[in-house]
Amino acid sequence: MNDLFTYAKQLMVFGVILCICVAGIKPSIAKYTANSHAETTSKNKSIAVKSANIALPDLSTHPGIEVGGLKANWGETIILDAGSATGTFKDMCVFPYKVDIWNLGTAHTGAFEYRLKAGPWSILEGHPGLSAGGFTQAQGHIGLKPGKQEVIIGLDNMNQIVELNENNNIPQAVTIKLKGNCFSLQPYFKDKSARNAKSFSEYK
Repeated sequence: MNDLFTYAKQLMVFGVILCICVAGIKPSIAKYTANSHAETTSKNKSIAVKSANIALPDLSTHPGIEVGGLKANWGETIILDAGSATGTFKDMCVFPYKVDIWNLGTAHTGAFEYRLKAGPWSILEGHPGLSAGGFTQAQGHIGLKPGKQEVIIGLDNMNQIVELNENNNIPQAVTIKLKGNCFSLQPYFKDKSARNAKSFSEYK
């Protein structure tokens, strides 16, 4: 009987000690959790601040494009006379184009590509890059079919560049209305290499 009483007494003492230990641990856990959360929040804020201060490029083709000597802002329409084309190629009239490309960011872009597309015609052109605040005028020739079509440009075609604003890389377009036909004009590649002709005609 005495042994049973002693055993019960020991259990009570153990229970009291356990309760005291648990009571001490809970505040410690809560304190650790709070400190850990505060530390994580502080680190995230620090990373965000550092990210905000990172110099990044920002490509843009604002405000538009020039085709066949006529300029238009993105979203507008250009009306061309097929007879004023530089020449013909297959069933297309060939016109010169110019487009201003800016780096509005705070860092060099590195090499990038832009795609110019008009109906079934498309070309992918490379550029060695632009310094912060830099500007270049990309130019070449574009194949247009008689009738109505969109001329579309997309910058950083392969999404290789991390930029301050990715939204101004969304393809921009102007509408071209090409009247008449250019069949009486000389072939554009008459005195040019077959290699250039093939490159111009292939959809890339």
